[in-house]
Amino acid sequence: MKRLYTLFCVILLIITASAQNLIKCDDGSSYWILKGKGKMFVLHLRGDVAQANIPQLLNIEETGLHYNILNKSEYLKKGGGGSDAAVLTRFIQGEEKFLGEKMKPEYELKKLPSGKNCLLWHHDWFGADEATEQQVHVTIILNGAIVWLSAPKFVGQDRTKIESFLLETIATLRSIKDTKGLCGK
Repeated sequence: MKRLYTLFCVILLIITASAQNLIKCDDGSSYWILKGKGKMFVLHLRGDVAQANIPQLLNIEETGLHYNILNKSEYLKKGGGGSDAAVLTRFIQGEEKFLGEKMKPEYELKKLPSGKNCLLWHHDWFGADEATEQQVHVTIILNGAIVWLSAPKFVGQDRTKIESFLLETIATLRSIKDTKGLCGK
């Protein structure tokens, strides 16, 4: 019985800890804490934000948003260059191989207003959810990590609006050590 109680407490702690990755401020904005690969980042979000049961997923207005964090070092190779553009190119080449011909990604390298390179890409979606037509992604390199945001494009939605949303959102990304002061307090 004691082990069952301990297991219950651990599960409750994990659920509570994962819920702490969204900080809502008094001005209606929110900060989404992204954690992975020993790093912590934050995105500044505006609009109606709803947390999902999975820490890497939330909804903003009517858009689902997912993140993933990868190690940049996994995409470095001898003689291959370590610039953001070179690493992002190797990243998308790996995704092309993974997705195959059926979901072949289309992509372009973009510059954010900060001058930072990012990769904007999308691919058709073939899965159980017939309402999802494509997946749209933006990928950037920051502090030795590849941060990847994704949003589904449902039938009838305009992909350029989703791309704009992802570009605006990734432009707010920054590395943090702790969450103190995010809401200006």
